[in-house]
Amino acid sequence: MFPYLRAFISTLTLQANTKILKLGLMNLSDLEKPLKENTSEI
Repeated sequence: MFPYLRAFISTLTLQANTKILKLGLMNLSDLEKPLKENTSEI
């Protein structure tokens, strides 16, 4: 979801005629193991 949010914020600031706000890339692949460990099925 983060890439879509980045694109939305960038487009929104461009259309608002303000300085473009660019968010950096995030590598979330390191969160895979903790998320799997903390996820439970009901």
